[in-house]
Amino acid sequence: MLTKTSIILFLNCLVIQLLTAQTLLDNFDRANTNTLGVPSGGAFNWLETEVTANQVRIQNSQLVFENNNPSGRTFASYDATNRYSTVFEQASGNLVWQCNMWQSRNNPSGFGTNDYGIAFVIGADESDFTSPTCDGYAVVLGNTGNPDPVRLVRFSGINNQTDVITNGSDFGNNILTVRVTYNPCTSQFALFVNDAGTSGTLPTTFTDPAVATYMQIGTSVTEDIFTGNNLNFIGALWNYNTASAQIATFDNIYLPNVAQANNTYTWNGSLNTDFQIAGNWTPTRTCSLSNDVLQFQTAGNISISNIPTQTIGRLSVSNGCTLTFSTLTSQTLTIRGVPLATDLEVTAGSTLLINSNASLELVLGTGATGSITGNMSFGGVGVDLNHRLLATDASAVVFNNGSIFTAASGVDGNVFGNSGTSNTVIFANGSRYVSTSGSNPYGLAQPGSKVTFQTGSTYIHRQASAPSLAGRTYANFEFDFLGTSTILFGSSLPTRLCTIDNLSVLQGVFNITLTNADPLPILLKNDLNISVGATFEYNPSDITDINQNTFTFGGNTAQTITNQGILVYGPSSTLIFDNSAGFTIAGGNVATTGNLTLNNGIINTGTNTLQLLKINTGALTGGSATAYVNGNLLRSIATLGTFYEFPIGDATRYQRMALQFSDIGICLPVLINAHFTDSDPRLGASTMTNFSEAGAFFTDILPQGFWQINTTCLNIIRYDLRLYPVGFADFPIGRAAYTIVKRPTGSTGTGIWQSNGTILFPALLPNEFSNGVFTPAGYISRTGMSNFSDFGIGASLVNPLPVNLVSFEGKTEGNSVKLHWKTTAEKNNLGFEVEKSIQGNNFAKIAFVKANPYASPENEYVFFDDNPQQMNYYRLKQIDTDGKFVYSKTIAVTSKTTFQVYPNPVSNSLQIDFLTDEEILLTFSDMFGRTLVSEKNQPKKCLQSINQLLPVLPAGIYLLEVRQQGQIFRKKIVKQ
Repeated sequence: MLTKTSIILFLNCLVIQLLTAQTLLDNFDRANTNTLGVPSGGAFNWLETEVTANQVRIQNSQLVFENNNPSGRTFASYDATNRYSTVFEQASGNLVWQCNMWQSRNNPSGFGTNDYGIAFVIGADESDFTSPTCDGYAVVLGNTGNPDPVRLVRFSGINNQTDVITNGSDFGNNILTVRVTYNPCTSQFALFVNDAGTSGTLPTTFTDPAVATYMQIGTSVTEDIFTGNNLNFIGALWNYNTASAQIATFDNIYLPNVAQANNTYTWNGSLNTDFQIAGNWTPTRTCSLSNDVLQFQTAGNISISNIPTQTIGRLSVSNGCTLTFSTLTSQTLTIRGVPLATDLEVTAGSTLLINSNASLELVLGTGATGSITGNMSFGGVGVDLNHRLLATDASAVVFNNGSIFTAASGVDGNVFGNSGTSNTVIFANGSRYVSTSGSNPYGLAQPGSKVTFQTGSTYIHRQASAPSLAGRTYANFEFDFLGTSTILFGSSLPTRLCTIDNLSVLQGVFNITLTNADPLPILLKNDLNISVGATFEYNPSDITDINQNTFTFGGNTAQTITNQGILVYGPSSTLIFDNSAGFTIAGGNVATTGNLTLNNGIINTGTNTLQLLKINTGALTGGSATAYVNGNLLRSIATLGTFYEFPIGDATRYQRMALQFSDIGICLPVLINAHFTDSDPRLGASTMTNFSEAGAFFTDILPQGFWQINTTCLNIIRYDLRLYPVGFADFPIGRAAYTIVKRPTGSTGTGIWQSNGTILFPALLPNEFSNGVFTPAGYISRTGMSNFSDFGIGASLVNPLPVNLVSFEGKTEGNSVKLHWKTTAEKNNLGFEVEKSIQGNNFAKIAFVKANPYASPENEYVFFDDNPQQMNYYRLKQIDTDGKFVYSKTIAVTSKTTFQVYPNPVSNSLQIDFLTDEEILLTFSDMFGRTLVSEKNQPKKCLQSINQLLPVLPAGIYLLEVRQQGQIFRKKIVKQ
């Protein structure tokens, strides 16, 4: 039972506690001066601002403000850093401020715009109290109306004030002593006043606030808007708005003398699971401050209930603790941060679970950081739970190697928020994000993002809702949902590209189908893995742009495609290979019904096949010495009369192949699988049936490579084949002639190489025109071939006669072509027939050059062709005295001409620059040899005939032949 004596003792102790919880900053007990100098209880000068030198001064041992202008503000401020806990809510005890204040103007109106009055600033975050960005708290005397109370206000900029505590008392120009207290445990302010009565003149003395008797103004008020800020400036402000002389004075300014608390509490759970029960903590947590450090260090499961809305300094889960937070109503736990520490910590082997039926937010304030090396999971038995981990600063929270974050069942929305600073959460190498529920982790509209997935991190998708791909960047992406997840929409924004390092579909169906016209291009920088029973479909709708719906393998290290399930690239997609480090196809075939582009890198298929099932000839683009298939390439062919390209080769050589059907029979489309091998695909040595063709005698096969072509169609009627040998020891020089040879269909064992179809060009065929000049394409061609098996390069013997042809060259000189050749070791040489061809076949003799009758170890011969065409092919037929002969290699020489055709390709109208206006013979035919125009007339008349026909011709390749002045010109025309 409390006695009267005990009550008196308690009150005395309370007074002593309040007195010892404050310290005198300045009593201004100094000689009169126009500068304030160093406070009596301070270490450095006051900061004062004034228009004239005496506007702020010390007079009669008081701080005096006097106006001598119609309006303005003047102040004196002092930096109280390290004097007490200037972050009010982190103080280790109650804070107390006191001072005396008086002003001469009756009916003061405060210190807002166009007001006049005085203020005791108990805390501000800037030294300039008049700054529009200065925030803090002040005791203000005056009001814009009547009465004129003493008020405790919160200001955000001096003109933006909000009353915290006020009442209706009128203090006018009374002599006041004020006291402000703040309880950090309850976040409550209280305001007290001692009124010494009205005075019209400057008071000579004030009652010491430390011994004054006070009455409380209003009641205590909970206020925490700025109490978490560092309000380290204290002082006085005078606002005047009158031309008449007025004066204000302050004296005996007392500061709190309470240090910042550094309280660390460890959960013991000795009473129950309630977070708010003080006895569940060691030491007992009777007062909750914003810099409290809360530790959970007991190994095993700990369940905590009744989580309040509260601000703390740090939260740590360690030592193998599995901590579960729950709350019955929506709450926010703010982590403000403490110096020199990680503010949210979950160590390796520990777990923080938010498993609550009501939403719970963890909010990291400015400067606060988080480091997760263990696990974190958000979930609950409810639905639409808005659990959140929110951070203020970029890169504030880092999930480290080995950590796992799980958006578990019940979670809704974006767990890292959907507004504010980008990239607040970082998933580092070795960390994982598991999406079982809720929206995507990115939160912000792309290209913004709340999260960054660094290289080596993994996003795991385990829900039916579609993940966010458009404009997003992942490291490793795993689809692991036993069901179907479909992405219906791409993006119309420029940042629509989705970038993924490694993509794995472990189970279920991951379908990118896109029902709108917005594309969704994907760049895969490393590997693609489709597990057994899993399906990945990149199958945009046909209303999207195939050229923008690209799936690109485009890393800078070797990439592997492992398909053990179902992998679909749809008809409105483009599959692109663009990586100089190359690719490997493993586990199964890779097929596309869309377009295929080979930009860079060798694709190694092994026993698998890269399948292009789209029948358009233009479905495949690219292909080069640095971009081809080393292995099996399958194409679907349905168009006659057009060559389909097969960019294939071996590990080091590009061995291009092209195939054109003139009749497919009943198979339409037909699937053709081709690959190149650097050794004979059959057992044993290669043998060949010798044959003569086109003036050459073919006796053996070049062993440096072979093409294998297979099909499921058993009734291939007729096709043309082009092979482009590279890296063959005797090609394109070393033999007299070359052609394609084929093993009989169905051959077993070694098989016999033999002729099939008709030789079209036995050596080098001219390629397309390039700026009006022929360039060698280096391919060998046969036409009218049937069925498929193995193919190789057949060659005629090198010169068997006793003449060694050292060189054979040709070049233009004036209007002629000069042929020059050298021989050695001539014996019984009759001479050389010079043969010429315009197309590269059907050679005709144009001259005979006798052998040097005085043969020497080295012999040179020259012949001039005075009637060259635009393109000329020459070969030598060396004849021995006994009638035996052998052909040299074929050389091509371009003759200068003014014959030009443009544009090419052409749509509707062709232009031709002829040599002269003399009559020409013009023939225009298709690739099947059918003559469409044949006319002998003036050049302009002939050209009109072609241009009348061009608009109605189907797209394709046509042949133009012009004969004029004894010259023949031929050119391929591409009709668009």
